[in-house]
Amino acid sequence: MGFSPLEWVVFLADPRVGMGGGRFMPRFILGVVIFLVVGGGRVEFVWAAEPIDYGREVKPLMRERCTHCHGALAQKGGLRLDTVAGMLRGGASGPAVVAGRSVESELVERVGHAEGELRMPPDGSALKPEQVAMLRRWIDAGAKGPADERPEADPKSHWAYQPIRRPELRPELAAGHANRIDAWIAAKMRAEQVTPVGVADPATLLQRVYLDLTGLPPTRAQVEAFLADPSPTAYAKVVDELLASPAYGERWARHWLDVWRYSDWYGRRSVPDVMNSYPRIYKWRDWTVRSLNADKGYDRMILEMLAADELNPTDDENIVATGFIVRNFFKWNYHSWMRDMVEHTGKAFLGLTLNCAHCHDHKYDPISQREYFQFRAFFEPLEMRHDRAPGEADPGAFRKYVYSQSYGPISGGSIRVFDEKLDAKTQFYTGGDERNIVSAKSPVPPLGLRILGGDRLTIAPVSLPPLAYYPGLKPFVRAEERQKRDAAITAKEQEGASGKIPKPLWEAQLAALRADREALEARIAADDVRYAQPPKPELVIRAASHAAAVSEKRAALAALVAQRVQWEQSPGDAKAKDALAKLLPQITAAEQAIGKAGEEYAPLSPMYPQQSTGRRLALAKWIANRDNPLTARVAVNHLWGWHFGRPLVESTADFGRNGKSPSHPELLDDLACELMEHGWSLKHLHRLIVTSATYQRQSTGTLEQVAANRQRDPDNRWLWRYPARRAEAEVVRDRLLAVAGALDRTIGGVEIPHEQGLTVPRRSLYFAHHGESRMTFLTLFDAANPCDCYRRTVSVQPQQALVLANSDLALRMSRLVARQLHSEVSTDDVAFVRLAFLQVLARPVKPTELQAALAFLARQQQVYRDANDSLPSSSVAGSNSAAATAVATNPEQPAADLRIRARESLVHVLLNHHDFVTIR
Repeated sequence: MGFSPLEWVVFLADPRVGMGGGRFMPRFILGVVIFLVVGGGRVEFVWAAEPIDYGREVKPLMRERCTHCHGALAQKGGLRLDTVAGMLRGGASGPAVVAGRSVESELVERVGHAEGELRMPPDGSALKPEQVAMLRRWIDAGAKGPADERPEADPKSHWAYQPIRRPELRPELAAGHANRIDAWIAAKMRAEQVTPVGVADPATLLQRVYLDLTGLPPTRAQVEAFLADPSPTAYAKVVDELLASPAYGERWARHWLDVWRYSDWYGRRSVPDVMNSYPRIYKWRDWTVRSLNADKGYDRMILEMLAADELNPTDDENIVATGFIVRNFFKWNYHSWMRDMVEHTGKAFLGLTLNCAHCHDHKYDPISQREYFQFRAFFEPLEMRHDRAPGEADPGAFRKYVYSQSYGPISGGSIRVFDEKLDAKTQFYTGGDERNIVSAKSPVPPLGLRILGGDRLTIAPVSLPPLAYYPGLKPFVRAEERQKRDAAITAKEQEGASGKIPKPLWEAQLAALRADREALEARIAADDVRYAQPPKPELVIRAASHAAAVSEKRAALAALVAQRVQWEQSPGDAKAKDALAKLLPQITAAEQAIGKAGEEYAPLSPMYPQQSTGRRLALAKWIANRDNPLTARVAVNHLWGWHFGRPLVESTADFGRNGKSPSHPELLDDLACELMEHGWSLKHLHRLIVTSATYQRQSTGTLEQVAANRQRDPDNRWLWRYPARRAEAEVVRDRLLAVAGALDRTIGGVEIPHEQGLTVPRRSLYFAHHGESRMTFLTLFDAANPCDCYRRTVSVQPQQALVLANSDLALRMSRLVARQLHSEVSTDDVAFVRLAFLQVLARPVKPTELQAALAFLARQQQVYRDANDSLPSSSVAGSNSAAATAVATNPEQPAADLRIRARESLVHVLLNHHDFVTIR
């Protein structure tokens, strides 16, 4: 803004604004610093900027871009930038900041470089011009900071890296609380001056614990039984029943599989071609359900997911747990597989962002880039393999990726991992690009994180039993191979008796089949000798192996002879003559091969290394250990968050220094100790949580209580009430089916195409879940992202209401429920409404709701009558005519009987009730 000298004088002399004391002048003096620049006949002035707030602007910038190299983690050049005093003191190059003189401050000079070796920070993008300008202004204004500013604490002192110890619960805190959870929660509420609300009513509590523990609502009979039982043990009895229910494992498997990133295969499903994850991984999902229902220790689950093949190599039922590793498989780039294993093992079990150390030392946590590669080395030997499963198609050997070749999903067997490259080397590279190998650095050995004591773990190779490295020895493989050959022989014998083929051809083909059967027995006998424990003498092994080799070559010869006989049936055919000409030399060679047979014969399955590195087993034992300060804390935090809708540590995948601090640190450690001291039993922790007074509170309260508490704790962080929340997507869909009695409770099995989600009444857990697409119904209610879901998001969008109001699934279920209840109370609308509320919302109807529902039924009947006044009066009155009865059995269509149709509408309204989609 510019003025001429004359204009400037006039401006200041104006009594409204000038020196004479106009109203504008006080603001002008306070808000403006005038810089006079005489030149060109004009005077310039600018408005002064607000003073720089060090704590709000400078310090966060230093923390984000500078202190990972010049702070508590590292002090490159002897410089620390985490306090003003450190900046003024400087390092080897002198002061970084000269107060009042930004032009002499090396900090400004270095961050002002756009590129080159002098530019700081060296990694990432340069500081923005406005950030550099902000630093200049702060320094020129005196580089002021708080007088009591302290440097960053030693990273090793971070709360999450401290050993887990049971915190002392002083008598005055424990008094009046039978459950330690309530004691810690009450202590925090007293400190924050909030008061708890009362206990939830029985129906609300019953519905809450059912949905929470099983993902399914209580039936009408279960609600009525609970409300009729006044005993003080009634609730605890229900909790035990729910934890023993198979539905518990299905409900909580979905929670844990969120964290473990469960995904069915995807990449190019329309081709179909597998790029990510792998077919048959559903067996890992089913393993999770089984493990949770059996209350397998959380530590044991970690061991099996990371190293079941090394822990118990012949346990096929649990080796499928390595689906945790399979899920991260990426066909086109094994380096991507390794990167995902480091990142998601770290986040899932340790709550650490190890991936942040891929390109450089971690900016916030004491994790070096070398430690990143040491962690990767645990997984370096990995390869995939197919194993045959009883009663399923033989998937054959796993096919590695070859450029331009695609392979579709397998239809049988189990997918798992094994250590193929026993001497696998992990190379240190830079810039996050595996091509930038630092040749001067030696390969990196597998090792855990020093901050967690992982530098002391011991790795020992694991010798595998024959059944592990040669699955063809399994009894079911032999039995199925025998059955297959016996069936072929039987079919051929029957074919010969029918006279449908020439006798010479039939005899030759039958001889070939029998020779193949004999060769199978010879190979099995040789396997028994070769892999016997204790080992057989060498001469015995060689003799049995030679016999198997001879028998196998005889079978090959018999097969060629059968082909010759087949071509001989068409002596004048040119094609037959050509085939015979090519076949005769093969027969001659096969005859000669019998006499030259050695001791090698075809195994009944692929063969794998007889040893595993033991790297992953060492890793798993280090993670699933009481001495690891993170594992139990991370597990407890997830569990708490799923019960209360909000974890104790908000950053569920980051317990490091850049994450959030726990809201209730003593409670977190108390529950972590509780978990470990009770065999890592998750069911024990569930029981402790849901039987606490904290869990059993109302989700509302009196107006006075709510108003007073919200003044101090508007977000209910201190849990003075139970935090009501929208049910997860799977619970909403499964509840629709359950209230109508239509839910198919079959457990496990191959994933169901998600497109069938509105027609196949299985639990939502069993529908295809992958990174390419998901069931629309579930997606609308914020189903898990299979690529990354350490904590689900919860949205409110109009489509959620629309899908419950308009989807075929909701309409069909409302008709089923209404017709079921109508069959019980065909003429009593009051009784119908009472039953409908119990069945759909799992609670008694309130008096005001009863009156509103009855008015709705009457009004709705009139609406339908007006729209369809051609119906006979008997139908309007609710007769059981043949037509009405036929429609009543078909939920695809609304009922012809107007009373039933009105009742269908009422149930449909209840399915759209807030309480139906809420855990409260």
